[in-house]
Amino acid sequence: MCIKATPTHEACGHINQQLKHIQEHCRKKHGWENPRRRGRQSQGSSARYPTMWVEGVACQKFQSTGRLGRLFAVSQPQPDTHAIDRGDGDIQRAIVVSLSQATVDVEAREKEKQDHIEADQDRYLFHAWLDRAGWAKHLQGFHRGWLLTTIQKPGPEEKALGRVCWALRMVIYQAQQSSRPGVVGMAAMTYINRREMGGTTNEKPFHARQTEKTMIKYSGWWLEIVRYIWRTHALPEISRKEREGEEEVQGKRPPYQLTVQQAASLRKIEAILDEEQEEKLEKSVLTFVLHLLDHPLGDNEYSSALISAMA
Repeated sequence: MCIKATPTHEACGHINQQLKHIQEHCRKKHGWENPRRRGRQSQGSSARYPTMWVEGVACQKFQSTGRLGRLFAVSQPQPDTHAIDRGDGDIQRAIVVSLSQATVDVEAREKEKQDHIEADQDRYLFHAWLDRAGWAKHLQGFHRGWLLTTIQKPGPEEKALGRVCWALRMVIYQAQQSSRPGVVGMAAMTYINRREMGGTTNEKPFHARQTEKTMIKYSGWWLEIVRYIWRTHALPEISRKEREGEEEVQGKRPPYQLTVQQAASLRKIEAILDEEQEEKLEKSVLTFVLHLLDHPLGDNEYSSALISAMA
């Protein structure tokens, strides 16, 4: 790894697994010249020459092409004990300190970059799938940390959302209890498990006897979706200028649109929250969830609040 100081007083940090390539880098970028002459060294010669790199740096890369194909250090190089005995200990310690600082700076920049969501157009990176999914474009410009707060569990000050989440849990529990042949019939159980709905065969009925742990996990996804919509639907929508700007956006609604039925269901839920009618609240929450699933998709699937929340 190259340890030549840059104009910003940081180590260069370029890594290559072959000595000739790291020498070529130092020669072209930093003007390094090999002090050794051509030919074999004389017998008994063990002179050490100053270099611009250190060896023994453990490194890796995420993929073979693109920006993620660049090697990066994953551990610090082990100090050369023989060099320390020869009086090179201060140099080695300075190298380790410089490398540590460079690693911290790189990690800080990467974290800052990850907090800002933006679409990636490089078709050679794994982001090609993200571009196909479209979630990065939909949430472009938003602060990732703020988006994550919209799906967190409601606090003591969010009593209304807490009641809605509890009602949704009851709806999911009752749906599981009703998903039995003795309640809806074997034909319905087989129909909802057909190939078009993800089943492996059209002859096997739906199995609804999940354990409590599984139900908590499955219902958790629906709870996050409802929390996201509840906390963002009344916010002003993010503008195109804000999405394309450099500032990370918080406190704005992603560009999804509620249908008339969905908006009416939300207003009804808000009105029922002022009353102590849990059964009526559960029915309204169920109606809202069904309207989310019944959202007509046009040329932009992310206009659906459900798909926006899943992003």
